[in-house]
Amino acid sequence: MVPWLRGEVHNFMALRMTNTTGVIYAAVGSGLVDDALFSASRLGAGADVTVFGDPETTSRCAEKAPPHIQCVDAIAQLEHAQWFGCESCARLQGAQPLRTSPWYSTGKPSGGHNRLVKIGSLLLAPYHTSFFLDADVVPCLPLRSLRRLMGAPGGSSIWDAADLLAATNRMYNDYARTSRYPGHQKLGGTPVAWPYLNSGVILFRPDRAPVQAALRQWLCGYCDGAQKDQLPGEDQPYFNAALYRGASTHHLRVIALPPTWNPRNWDMVIPRITNHSKGCCKGSAYLDHGCRKPNSSAI
Repeated sequence: MVPWLRGEVHNFMALRMTNTTGVIYAAVGSGLVDDALFSASRLGAGADVTVFGDPETTSRCAEKAPPHIQCVDAIAQLEHAQWFGCESCARLQGAQPLRTSPWYSTGKPSGGHNRLVKIGSLLLAPYHTSFFLDADVVPCLPLRSLRRLMGAPGGSSIWDAADLLAATNRMYNDYARTSRYPGHQKLGGTPVAWPYLNSGVILFRPDRAPVQAALRQWLCGYCDGAQKDQLPGEDQPYFNAALYRGASTHHLRVIALPPTWNPRNWDMVIPRITNHSKGCCKGSAYLDHGCRKPNSSAI
């Protein structure tokens, strides 16, 4: 835990990385805060959790969160970090409030702002080993069990082979290069053979330089695209572009997770992974992304 964050609203305080495994969320808007706190409640007592948001959301989070959950104003942190060198993010933020910017309009309140907080939260992650979960992800196992799944016989772990893990997005891979999807490949600059990865579940080591470089590229790419009104409100094309560039030029080791770690869109072809007809976590998934919860506001 980071005790100076516990149970309080934090605008800017320098985040210190702790040698622990923890989970981070990005939540802008009351619905997303509720979703994130519900998700976090499934991780087990005392699990290290940080919910990043904007000032308003951070206040709501602090009012509702149990003591072991940290609520952090990501916008203040990103401003202090000068947007990690992404000048386009600073220009966007200075030009007009991100909350109402047409570049970030997704048809849902604060949707684009949440995506900016989402990308920034990975750069701000205070855990040596971090799990990023979209607010609508329902953990089917406690964090301690998920952490054990990282290990291998003989004492090695997945982190001996990888710096970042994310699951493939079946929908984008199946329909890639058709209708709207050619734009994703063109803007991202990724080859057809690249497994298009979903950004709703990301396991990563923020202490490693290639990861930090890729995350900065993601943030800058997203803000650059927003200024040009390219794929407004979508972060995944820039996520994949950053990972591909990192893997090809900066020795970033990326491994695709199996669908059991993020079954979003896979339930249509492999129903037993989720068994959504019976509810959340009724199949073989470790993390149920796409489970239909009542009142979910997640994007």
